[in-house]
Amino acid sequence: RDATVVWGSIDFKIKNTNLILNKAIMQAWKARKYSYESSVRPDHGLLYLFSGKITYTFDESKIELKSGDIIYLPKGSNYEVNFDLKNGIVEDYLINFDVMGEDGFTDIYKPTCILRDHARVLADCFKDTVKAYNEKDKPFLTNSLFYLCLNSLQTAIQSNDGNKERLIFEKAARGLAENFEMSVDEISKELHISRSAFQKKFIQYFGMSPIEYRTVKRLKKAKLLLETTD
Repeated sequence: RDATVVWGSIDFKIKNTNLILNKAIMQAWKARKYSYESSVRPDHGLLYLFSGKITYTFDESKIELKSGDIIYLPKGSNYEVNFDLKNGIVEDYLINFDVMGEDGFTDIYKPTCILRDHARVLADCFKDTVKAYNEKDKPFLTNSLFYLCLNSLQTAIQSNDGNKERLIFEKAARGLAENFEMSVDEISKELHISRSAFQKKFIQYFGMSPIEYRTVKRLKKAKLLLETTD
């Protein structure tokens, strides 16, 4: 079935495609470095960092991962990985896969962190997929767990993005309440969205329009001033 999936800045379509699980393993690193600088990554990868710290370096950029972080490693990407072994072995769960069919992932060629410090429930999803893959005689279960892992990941990302959006609108609401001179147009421009889109989302979160919200806050402030000052 056709679908569009969004992982942070990654936007890809699933249309007439199959996701093929290539490998699912748990890795315990004792070496300090691993590199895809002289070659390219042969397939797509999703890595859940279970313990320790990892730094990915590419194109003069860096991504630092801590326990609970999840990174997407695109097929065809070049990077170097450094493992912080100060506190012992670095452990992760890695799922490698390919996209077969007419359409697939968008053209992203650099590692992208798609979740930070997330619940261990996702570790269990990765762990279950790895366990089934290593049992070899359960291909249908393995593929089911792989897709279940992707679904859990998508749900977590959507929840995470929703929380981020709410924090942004809560900050905008404080701006409306504390700075009566700032217009709704100015606030929506700062958020890089249209006034109508801002109003629609604002009503969704607060049950009233930005102007109504500001009026309520002004009335409450006036009431407080009347009651507590001369």
